[in-house]
Amino acid sequence: MVILEHFRRPRNRRPLENATGRGEASNPLCGDHVRIFLRAESGRIAEATFEAEACAICTAAASVLTDLAHGLTRAELENMTDVRLETALGTEIRPARQKCAALPLEAARQAARMMPTQRESKTRDLAVEQNRVNHRDSPRRPNMSDAKGRFVWYDLMTTDPDAAVKFYSQVVGWGTTDWQSPEGGQSYTMWTNSTGPLGGVMDLPEDAKKAGAPPHWMVYVSTPDIDETVKRAKELGGDVVLPPTDIPTIGQFAILRDPQGASFSLFTPAPGAQPMSQNGPPQQGQFSWHELATTDHEAAFKFYSDLFGWVKTSDMDMGPLGTYQMYGLSPDAPMGGIYNKPAEMPMPAWLPYAMVDDATAGAERVKKAGGQVINGPMEVPGGDWIAMGIDPQGAMFAIHSAKQG
Repeated sequence: MVILEHFRRPRNRRPLENATGRGEASNPLCGDHVRIFLRAESGRIAEATFEAEACAICTAAASVLTDLAHGLTRAELENMTDVRLETALGTEIRPARQKCAALPLEAARQAARMMPTQRESKTRDLAVEQNRVNHRDSPRRPNMSDAKGRFVWYDLMTTDPDAAVKFYSQVVGWGTTDWQSPEGGQSYTMWTNSTGPLGGVMDLPEDAKKAGAPPHWMVYVSTPDIDETVKRAKELGGDVVLPPTDIPTIGQFAILRDPQGASFSLFTPAPGAQPMSQNGPPQQGQFSWHELATTDHEAAFKFYSDLFGWVKTSDMDMGPLGTYQMYGLSPDAPMGGIYNKPAEMPMPAWLPYAMVDDATAGAERVKKAGGQVINGPMEVPGGDWIAMGIDPQGAMFAIHSAKQG
């Protein structure tokens, strides 16, 4: 019988240092306690281990479960039934001990919820592909991607990726490249310009839809130590949506929510990894400005300044809308602005601006492609032009063109 082998010699009984998901469960009646560790690759479980301070049945069940987990997706593990585990154990568990057999499954479901979703797995894979495409023929450069506070990647989460590709290709002029993970699964579409991949587009996850999240852009900010940054974000009142997740040979990423409710992502490169962030002035098709609409611009600035070392560069009085606070890594190099959102805007959010040839012409392209222009085109201090809009699927976006002449 299967269970006898696991009674005699439980397999996979050890902690997992590089786990991307951890869970634990206890039975207060008997004192059994079990921890499950999972490591994911491309959205599937590549390794599973456990620790147990428990009876023989609970320990054997944990051993069998970690064997069964290999190759499953997060959803498949979360949906595993007690019946399947009991069948795999190879014996009928008496009612008095069924709680012991089910305990590892409770821990495994917790660990599964911490695993990367398909979206996060694609983010990891696109980082690998970007590194390969951008640098396969280039000489080794000094590693600048670990500089704290740089914006390094941009994802569009939408309800119709194909339609979004058509829209932004017409408006911004981006090309696209489809990429397939070596492990299989759905393909991923990356935005490209003359410098290579700079972001991606994918389906808005079902759990985000159920939570009421609209289509939106997600920004990724670099940090040299993702664990310390996540820890500090929590101390400052932020929430962890996805804990630090390993990207083999590339680094780690995590998804956070600031105290006012805006979501953003972190990225830490692996030692020696090539840079993801752009160098020099933004070129056409790259992102040139990073704007945060929030509920308390002063509190939001303090949060991000503490995390990334951003400093105030200048500000602008917007009348009834209050102050538009610009920030950057140095006083003479602004990267974006922070302001209090208008009441009609449903929630705080980050908005990256894409550089185009002419914002006025770009606004006309928005209308022709089926989007809405909600602000502009208008000239801003310094002579540049901007326009803000909503794409056909409902995601806010913005375009920016440099001063002419």
